Amino acid sequence: MHEGVSRRGLLALAGGALANTNPLTVIRAAAQVVGAELTDEQVSEILFQEAEPGGGPVNRATIKPFWFQKPEGARPAPNWPPDNVSFDFAHIAPLPNSEQPFELTSAVLQQLLAAGSFKPNPQSTKVLLGLRGCMLVEKTDHTDWASGHQVRATRPNHLDLRCLFCVWDMTTNRLALFKGSTVPNVDYMEKQIEGSMKSNMLPTGMHQYVVGAHNGVRQPAALIQKTPVWVIRSKKTLGYAANDAGIEWDDLEGQLPFDDIHAAILNTRSRPPYFSSAGCQTIAGAYDNGLPTGAWAEFRKAAGLAHPLNFLGSSRTETGDDGRQFDYVLLTGKEAQIAAAGSHGPLRTLRFGSSGELVSALQEKLGALPEGAKVGKSGVFDAKTLGGVLRWQKENKLSPSGIIASDAAAKLGLIWS
Repeated sequence: MHEGVSRRGLLALAGGALANTNPLTVIRAAAQVVGAELTDEQVSEILFQEAEPGGGPVNRATIKPFWFQKPEGARPAPNWPPDNVSFDFAHIAPLPNSEQPFELTSAVLQQLLAAGSFKPNPQSTKVLLGLRGCMLVEKTDHTDWASGHQVRATRPNHLDLRCLFCVWDMTTNRLALFKGSTVPNVDYMEKQIEGSMKSNMLPTGMHQYVVGAHNGVRQPAALIQKTPVWVIRSKKTLGYAANDAGIEWDDLEGQLPFDDIHAAILNTRSRPPYFSSAGCQTIAGAYDNGLPTGAWAEFRKAAGLAHPLNFLGSSRTETGDDGRQFDYVLLTGKEAQIAAAGSHGPLRTLRFGSSGELVSALQEKLGALPEGAKVGKSGVFDAKTLGGVLRWQKENKLSPSGIIASDAAAKLGLIWS
């Protein structure tokens, strides 16, 4: 066993219960009153139901109140770390930050995919993207199809919907955007620290998803995570800073974290929480008697999924779209802004989901190191490769981002063209 990696693949990196309530009744009641203010009990039940699988409480009566149930003065503030210690931004930390609007176009998206060596399925006409820390300039939760949209880079705060989702039609070079979040909310983060529930942050990269039911009848025809990946956990602070002692990368023993893409459900509330994510990617919207609503409905339609849902037989979970596959590229608003400004060099990286000859070269370099034989030589930056990169970064006292940028490439002896 490699030093610093436990049996479960945890890579430690220094630096009132509703026991008598039918959960399905609560979820259905909440979903049927679209736009209504949910009670604390309804919100709590939704949070329990949306918890990371395998990390829920055995006895809810022993669980402390959620963050949102505490008096405002007793709520610790979540935080987003400075770029130089952020898993997502450390490789571009030297570049200036700006919240000035820029145009997000298919040309920008093409540059981002090329810079990351991401190669979506050539048989797919539509690619899904998430931009962590990015917002529409217009005060709306989604856009229609267009060749470009005005957006601005920002940072998530684990409270508000401060990310964008994009459906990119590569046959027409048009895109549609949708308001959402790609990070866990503070309620689950606090429960992770307490040790009663789990939460995680999905790393950037290209992931694969398949249409299916998220939490059974509660969210049919959502997008279900398909590829295992290491995820980031924060066990001491309400943030994800790479130099925090409580940060761990977890490989989940090769199992899925089930960071699905689904409706936020709570975004119409007047106070937090505004989304129900322990690690899932959530889009503004809900369900009304089994019918997707809001930006979530428009996102699904843009992706080419049936609206209303095409249920099979008497089933309320299986639909005719189940099994359809999508590539999902998760990056950041700052990276999109850099690409839009024409500065492509700093964006060159290898990370989860990258593929090609340069990934093969990376795997060969890692394979020559202790424990490196476990990486393989597939030419695809998969979970095993991510684990090898994280071990190498830790051993060389580099930021444990899981991302290979120019400095790390040079240290490994990769020819960075």
